[in-house]
Amino acid sequence: YQLTPATGVAVTASQQQSQGDSALAHTRLRSVFANVTSRLGTRVSVQLGARHSRFDGTIPYSENAAYASLTQQF
Repeated sequence: YQLTPATGVAVTASQQQSQGDSALAHTRLRSVFANVTSRLGTRVSVQLGARHSRFDGTIPYSENAAYASLTQQF
């Protein structure tokens, strides 16, 4: 979604599943991503984002992450 001419935001959800012959072989990975991208100038942009993932399987876990990048074009 474009908030301004220079700034956009996106939210994405995904799910991956696999099934095997036994209950232990069933897995599921669900993730949600959120990103904000903005141009700071004609050749500089910044991206900020966050992710939450949850894995259900033999050893279940959940994970949170935040990330940022700054890009300079030459």
